Amino acid sequence: MAEQITLKPGEYELYSTRPAGLGTTLFAQCSDKGDSVLGWHFELCCKRLNKQPLEAGQPWQTSISEGRGALVTVSNQGFNDIKVWTDY
Repeated sequence: MAEQITLKPGEYELYSTRPAGLGTTLFAQCSDKGDSVLGWHFELCCKRLNKQPLEAGQPWQTSISEGRGALVTVSNQGFNDIKVWTDY
């Protein structure tokens, strides 16, 4: 489990995903102060930026296993802090 990191608006963190055959999950939780938007993108790939609106205090998770063995940039696209981490 990766350490939880708090992303302020406009900040980002780079994560690696597990190799082929193994899954990786991205977790996020918006601060209690207000809504925000989480973004994530597989690097060195022609995939679009994924965006997920988060309500205040809302926990959220998704599989980022599509990018097996890739780097993933996770960013705060909104106006309130978001805690992020992965299970790898």
